[in-house]
Amino acid sequence: MNKFDRVVIGAGFSGLLAAFRAVGRGETVAVFDSATSAGGLIQQVEMPINKGSIKVDSGAESFSIAGAGFERLVNDLGVGDKVAYPSRNDARIVNSSEQKYKIPHGYFGIPASLNDVELDEIISKAALDLARKLDSVSPPKSDELAAMTIAQLVELRLGSEFVDKLVDPVIAGIHGSSARDLNVRATLPALIASFQETGSLTEAASALRGNVDRPGSAVAGYEGGVFRLVEEMTNRLKQMGVHFEFDRVVSDLDEFSNQKITLATSLVAAQKLFKLPSDDSLEAQVDSTLVIASVESNQLNGLPLGSGALVSASSGYMTKATTHLNAKWKWISNDLASNEHLIRFSLGRARRESAIGVADEELFERVRLEASDIYGVSDIRFKSMRTVRWPSALYRPSEEVKNFSAQLQTHAENLGVEVCGSFISGNGLLGIIRDHHERMGNESVKI
Repeated sequence: MNKFDRVVIGAGFSGLLAAFRAVGRGETVAVFDSATSAGGLIQQVEMPINKGSIKVDSGAESFSIAGAGFERLVNDLGVGDKVAYPSRNDARIVNSSEQKYKIPHGYFGIPASLNDVELDEIISKAALDLARKLDSVSPPKSDELAAMTIAQLVELRLGSEFVDKLVDPVIAGIHGSSARDLNVRATLPALIASFQETGSLTEAASALRGNVDRPGSAVAGYEGGVFRLVEEMTNRLKQMGVHFEFDRVVSDLDEFSNQKITLATSLVAAQKLFKLPSDDSLEAQVDSTLVIASVESNQLNGLPLGSGALVSASSGYMTKATTHLNAKWKWISNDLASNEHLIRFSLGRARRESAIGVADEELFERVRLEASDIYGVSDIRFKSMRTVRWPSALYRPSEEVKNFSAQLQTHAENLGVEVCGSFISGNGLLGIIRDHHERMGNESVKI
């Protein structure tokens, strides 16, 4: 293994991009991963359908296209023609079986304007009047902001109704943790910067959202599934001479003492490889559990939730988010019969309410019970269900975890080890792409 200049540990999206950067610098590269294939949280599951079967994403299924990062990446790869855009971007929030509403224009559930007429159907008049008063007063000092959770800031500026009905469902759907548990500066630094500049939380949301119409409209996928982009990247790297070794567990970095090392792993995995003291109370990562269901329903043909929904904790459902896959992606709907549907359910909430250890049959029963309520239909016939479990999948950006991450990065720099991944760039593929381009500078890697 000493014949390679650099070893990349982790073949997730960030590890693949690290391999491209290394090859671009003229290095020979080996990539190791304990899994059986590349992609990390970008994987696939095969679902039976009337025509036979279809492969769909069982992890990340879209990219944010805010900024130019995604476009630059697919252009470097030469696969811009395979980018897929959602057929619909009208996801809802489900607060109960009776109360379902479109997500207003804004930023992570924070409305861009309190005069948005859609808010009249969601927020009570008294709460809207209160929010107008709260958001007009002077903002808190910087040191006060630093100690606040997302929920505390929103409640301070808009009131608790905005937390419960808008912000918490969106934050939980994206980060896997409640807005009540996440530090606002660590999780949404751009919001804090804009808020301090404008003095208004809604004006800050408006400035950050720009001309984007509605949440969900600034995303794109990949024809046939994002997992096919990973396959394309892996094959390209192999053609460039990169060596891949799967089912390969790395337990000691001393194994590569004469080589350059890139760690593209989770924060916890990096901590173990660096042999740093662990803190079990830190809760640096959050589990994710999915159930993907193949169903038949005539009523679902009306797409009652558009492309899907985020589900509030107050609803009492185990489901925290759901995607109506064939409503969102044309490449899926093209393969399905007229009354055939594929629906994805994200189950469980914070670590203390994780569904990761719940048996398949119990998860399936919860999905059967909740699906009709959430989608507001009565004729769902379940044909097949698959469970996908992602232990410690999402980075939990609390202030304590951010501080530990900074300490780990300093330790890595002292050892001359490159580290990358969601604990540096944040959850989501966009952050990983941005981090990749920042490391590249203005150079273009020939992919």
